[in-house]
Parts: sequence; C-alpha cells; structure tokens
Amino acid sequence: MQASLSSFQPDPKRDSALVQEFLANMEMAFKAQPLWAGCSEEQLESAGEVLEKYVMTKLLSRVFASVPDDVEVDKQLSEKISVIQPFIRPEKLDIKLTFQNEISWLDCRCTALPF
Repeated sequence: MQASLSSFQPDPKRDSALVQEFLANMEMAFKAQPLWAGCSEEQLESAGEVLEKYVMTKLLSRVFASVPDDVEVDKQLSEKISVIQPFIRPEKLDIKLTFQNEISWLDCRCTALPF
C-alpha cells in the first residue's frame, strides 16, 4: 500500500513524481474500467485532465507552496495580480472572440493562487 503525501515532509521532486505516478495509474484504471469502454481517447483524456485539476487543487499548498521562498514570491505575485485583475479583459489580451466565453474566463480568474 502506498503512503499518502501527508506522511512525508514536502519534497517537490518526490511529490511531483508521486503525483505523476498516481495520475498515470488512474489513466490506466480508466482505460481498464468497463464503464469507460465506449469512450473515445479524447473523452478519456478529458477525464484525466479533470482528475488532474481536482488532485492539484487539493494539493496546491503542498505542491506549489512547499518551499518558504516560493510562498513569499507567490504572495507578492498574487498581490500584484489582484491590483491589475479588474482591468484585465479577454479583448485586451487579443483572445479570439470564440474563446471569450465569460464562464470560462471567470473560471480561469477564480483558479489563480489564493494568497
């Protein structure tokens, strides 16, 4: 049985390898699961991406903020982004009209690091 990440001290390289191994195992499990038998590669890939987003959201503070210097840099960057965020709009970033879906845009803005 594999131990959870919480039983170890943070180590970005090891943690990354463990997460990648978990995601690879889950990808194989998706493909082996009879409920997914009729799905296309694109659908399986999409399911994997959703799982990765969920896992990484849950591991955010451990994986992306495990080094004190990184935490401080992330905090400073987040503060700068929060100042300019109200002025950033898709049309000012040359994002094609077809990709300016307000729901997607809001989702991107809401998933920024919460420091």
